[in-house]
Amino acid sequence: MVYYQKNIKEVLKNLNTNEKGLSQKEANQRLKINGKNKIEDTKKQSKLKKFLNQFKDLMILLLFLASIFSFVVSKINKEPYTDTIVILLIVILNAIIGYMQEEKADKAIQSLSKMKTDQIRVKRNNKIYQVKSEDLVKGDIIILEAGDIIPADSRIIKQNALKVDESALTGESMQIEKTSKTITKEKDLSERNNMLYKGTAITYGKAIAVICETGKDTEFGKIAETLKQENHEITPLQKKVNEISKFLSTIIIGIIIIILIIGIIKNMPKTETIMLAI
Repeated sequence: MVYYQKNIKEVLKNLNTNEKGLSQKEANQRLKINGKNKIEDTKKQSKLKKFLNQFKDLMILLLFLASIFSFVVSKINKEPYTDTIVILLIVILNAIIGYMQEEKADKAIQSLSKMKTDQIRVKRNNKIYQVKSEDLVKGDIIILEAGDIIPADSRIIKQNALKVDESALTGESMQIEKTSKTITKEKDLSERNNMLYKGTAITYGKAIAVICETGKDTEFGKIAETLKQENHEITPLQKKVNEISKFLSTIIIGIIIIILIIGIIKNMPKTETIMLAI
């Protein structure tokens, strides 16, 4: 079910729950069926492979080609290899930064999977209990406030001036204002303002929400699962970066072609034209 596109009544009905919460018996049964609300450790990729993966980007390949042409032209003209060195430094620096960021992301997911079992306030039989986050189930009504780490993907029922830090999941550095209103259109993960996601943090306000997904079925859990696979899917953020990279690469190739054509029309020396294009 696309929970963010459904109103509260539809969500509660689909999860077979209500605002008073599940009974303790029902919660125990669901826990047995669906398992603990936790993320298993992911398969680690070797550091060398992770570093080499940084060179797969189309723009990086273009820069490599540029450095090769620059080297050849400089050698022919017996000029310093300054351009070649600068381009290679950019490529290597980009790879180092990309590697470091990926390491941070992996550590964040690993720390999330080993996260201590926080006590979360949950409503069951219309009474408030303190329950370990790993013992929460789909349909549980949870009560959250500033400082809480969201234990599972949840649909907001009520909120008061709620703001959430979702940087650990979406990369969005700004605090996100949340609402309980139904969203009718299809939205990206970062724009689903009536949802709360496992591993993100409440920075301001309060909320009552119903848990929609737990453990490996949460958005964080899905990312962790893909990391276990040899050919794992890329994240939404990586998809956007790749789209921008392809777009810029197309523009760059177009500019190179235009410069080469202009150089040929004006009878410029070939090496000069190539260096200008680079």
